[in-house]
Amino acid sequence: MFSRLICYNKINKQIFTLTVVTFIYVAKEVNILVKNVRTHLLTAFDKLIQAHSLDHITVYQICQTAGVSRQSFYYHFRDIVDLLSAYIQETFNQQMNVHRVPFHWSQSFDHLLRYVQKNQVKFSHIYYSKFFFDFKQILEDYAKSILRPTVKARAHYYRVPLHMEDVELIVWFFKNIFVEEILHFIDNGAISPSESVMTKYLTFVDLSMDEVVIHAFSTDSVPSTRT
Repeated sequence: MFSRLICYNKINKQIFTLTVVTFIYVAKEVNILVKNVRTHLLTAFDKLIQAHSLDHITVYQICQTAGVSRQSFYYHFRDIVDLLSAYIQETFNQQMNVHRVPFHWSQSFDHLLRYVQKNQVKFSHIYYSKFFFDFKQILEDYAKSILRPTVKARAHYYRVPLHMEDVELIVWFFKNIFVEEILHFIDNGAISPSESVMTKYLTFVDLSMDEVVIHAFSTDSVPSTRT
């Protein structure tokens, strides 16, 4: 009787272990599946936006192209604007290489502008649509999200104690440059500035941020500059 009880306990432990392992495996599979669905939706949107104006793209078309249900779409995104926001963020992050932005601002911005120019057709399908103001707001939100750590990193580097309102003011200024230049590149996609002009322009952008951080918001003590 006692030996049977021990045997049952061993079997129960094995069943429990197997159940836990199976649950973990299934959970991982579901997680991968969910991520894949989101990726499929973004990929489908990228394919459609290259061929059609955003005005003519529907949730149904996106789901059909991605091979997923409408329920799957609304699990990941509230609507097309929410999808557009995720698409812009992921696409721009790849170009900006966000982990390098704080100390390579001009190079990252350069990559992004060139990408926008190269893909002017699909961005013009967003620009010249009823979603223009949504698109502009998405660009502004994205710009602020990458500019805040950039400004803070520059302030830390030059040992300038910036108040939060100072950070936000600098972010606001460069956000306008960021957004307007992207919109300008979309609107004038066929007109490509020379390499020398691009280099000078990006140098101005990079140096002006340092100058603003160092001089415009310095305290009574002169901040140290580093070579």
